[in-house]
Amino acid sequence: MSLGDCVINASNLYSDKIAILFEDQAWNYQDLNEITDKIAASLMKMGVSQGDRIAIHLSNCPEIVFCYYACFKIGAIAVPLNNRLKAPELEYILNHCQAKICISQGDLFGEIQAIQESITSVEAYFVLRNNSRFPDVRNFEEMLQPHRGKIEFPKLDESAIAAILYTSGTTARPKGVTHTHKSLLITAAYHSQQTNLSNADISGVMLPLCHIFGFALQMIASVSVGATLVIIPRFEPGLVLQNLQQHGVTKLYGLPVMYNALVNYPEVAAYRLDSLQLCFAGGDAVPATLQQGFTRMALR
Repeated sequence: MSLGDCVINASNLYSDKIAILFEDQAWNYQDLNEITDKIAASLMKMGVSQGDRIAIHLSNCPEIVFCYYACFKIGAIAVPLNNRLKAPELEYILNHCQAKICISQGDLFGEIQAIQESITSVEAYFVLRNNSRFPDVRNFEEMLQPHRGKIEFPKLDESAIAAILYTSGTTARPKGVTHTHKSLLITAAYHSQQTNLSNADISGVMLPLCHIFGFALQMIASVSVGATLVIIPRFEPGLVLQNLQQHGVTKLYGLPVMYNALVNYPEVAAYRLDSLQLCFAGGDAVPATLQQGFTRMALR
């Protein structure tokens, strides 16, 4: 079984179940399966094959999920690029991983454009929401066009590499950490079992999906059980609280600093958060005072 099979299985079991909520739009699991098929087919028609690296330079949005699962379906290796990286770090990672295709977005691509001539491996750049700002690259929307005929995706070994996530490089150059389909599926299955994650859950995504916390424990685990992802485009306490209330989020993942910002948001009392069942924190210690404060906030 591969990670791409998770979308196919969810589409077969819960075709009308909402997979992604983003701002005022919704995509069900059938939509997710069909869109990832289109992107996967586009990549294959460009000559992308198993083991090729696809750099994904996107902020939190539905398209980042679409691109990951398109890669998973054809055995390409997804390489998330943190959207806070500057040109020198991007240059190093793109050359180090030997990316074949790079997918970015209009408000981020400027950092890559600055070092394009130094990138030796990338054959094509696609930019989401380009708005003609970068005329020399291709628009991401091209990848969503229907394809004639049926395209057969390769059968994948679960030991194949699914993603390479780079470390922050605080003490040395960033290091690419490889994750196989099997290792990510096992992580997702263990997390789901330990937290009773199910297709009834609505998972609030305030973590960046380019980071392993949001990527594996939230996105992959949720899709593997047919849960709903509420993707929040950026971390702003008011925006997060609005999404939690509006969509009845049941599970939330974040850093302690994020939870602290929510607890101390001046208008937090205006929001109902009684749908929350479990909240997960990582990356730093969680003081008892923060746990108590968040519990009081959620139970108002």
